[in-house]
Amino acid sequence: MTVNVGSEVIGVLAEVPVDRGDYVKKGEVIARLDSKVEQQTKELKRERLEYLAREQERKKQLFKKGIISSQEIDEAETAVKVAQREYDEAVQFLARRTIRSTVDGVVVQRFLSPGERVEEKPIMKLAQIDPINAEIYVPAAQLRSIKVGDKAFIRPEPPGKGEYRGVVKVIDPVVDAGGMYGVRVEVKNPKHQLPAGLKCQVRFAGK
Repeated sequence: MTVNVGSEVIGVLAEVPVDRGDYVKKGEVIARLDSKVEQQTKELKRERLEYLAREQERKKQLFKKGIISSQEIDEAETAVKVAQREYDEAVQFLARRTIRSTVDGVVVQRFLSPGERVEEKPIMKLAQIDPINAEIYVPAAQLRSIKVGDKAFIRPEPPGKGEYRGVVKVIDPVVDAGGMYGVRVEVKNPKHQLPAGLKCQVRFAGK
């Protein structure tokens, strides 16, 4: 599976710590947008929240002494709630300027570099290689002999070697004009022994 990873917000790339051929984990940072303004905004919201929280505590003490009314306490509590919501929004907006990998995989291609503007174009293409899929075309005569959940054994062409156990995950419901239908076999590939893109032979073994 390949995925083009972009940014949900517009900005200028400040950092791209990975490049073509690098392995990445799901959730790993693969790019950051410039966020100086957003960082400053978050800090200002935090300082305001802390100030209002101190004011709220001070007014609680004054209320206990009968110096201020309950209305002023209510106003202070509301101000803190609003400031907390604004701070949370600033934190979330800042977080969106950090782009993380959506899969465990490898960087296939990097489209943008630091200093370039990110809009609709993706930043890079990732390929998920654990699990890895074998896309098989099988004669229509075998349509009823293979079922989802069946075991399959994959033998890749060189430079791949050995045999790998997989499971049938998808069977296309429509036969193409050539009398073939597609079958997807999923193979666990935790150590990345199987390179993506190789041709292979498949032996189906049932459940």
